[in-house]
Amino acid sequence: MRSLLGLTARSEALALAALLAGCSGGGDKAPAGEPKKPTTVITSRGDSVPEQPASAATAAVPAGNTAGAAGFCEKLYAPGEKPFTPPAERPIGGAKAAPPTAGWTWVNLWATWCKPCVEEMGLFGRWRENLQREGTPLNIELWSIDAEADEGALKSRIEKGLPGNARWVASDAAFQTFLESIGVEKGAAIPIHVLVDPKNNTRCVRVGSIRPEDYALVKGLLQGG
Repeated sequence: MRSLLGLTARSEALALAALLAGCSGGGDKAPAGEPKKPTTVITSRGDSVPEQPASAATAAVPAGNTAGAAGFCEKLYAPGEKPFTPPAERPIGGAKAAPPTAGWTWVNLWATWCKPCVEEMGLFGRWRENLQREGTPLNIELWSIDAEADEGALKSRIEKGLPGNARWVASDAAFQTFLESIGVEKGAAIPIHVLVDPKNNTRCVRVGSIRPEDYALVKGLLQGG
């Protein structure tokens, strides 16, 4: 009788351990050989940012090598495949955009309330300076999707300084239409990045934050033409 009770208690303990292992996320692992699916990090007010899987191609990429760009871009288009059309625009009172220079244009969809968007602004300035020194001029257009009621917050952020021209998407409907035009699902989270070549063609679309180690991939894409 004592051995039977001991066996029962041991069986119950093993069952409990298996249940706890399932709750800890053990059942969410991808099958062997399959990549882990990107997760979504929710921050605030809908500014969800897809977490990018680490890429082995983020080491030095020789100029002209665009093969590694697939590790940075969710959408990668051939030259002339997708002409770029900017979103419908709402004017920002008192803000004037500098005339564009010849070369590539980096279009960034952001908002004042999007923490990852604001945090990566410093990278734009540093990357543009580095590329300029290496003979690759880059225009940066920062298209805010802030609501009309947030104009004060947008103007305040512009006054603090931005690494590029501040633009303002006309409405949520205009934002959704733009997403569709660049091949991104409606409702995609910001930040969203679009690289436009000197002939005004969309070449690369990235959904999610950029990282310092992405510079080599971006440089390879821009200098590869």
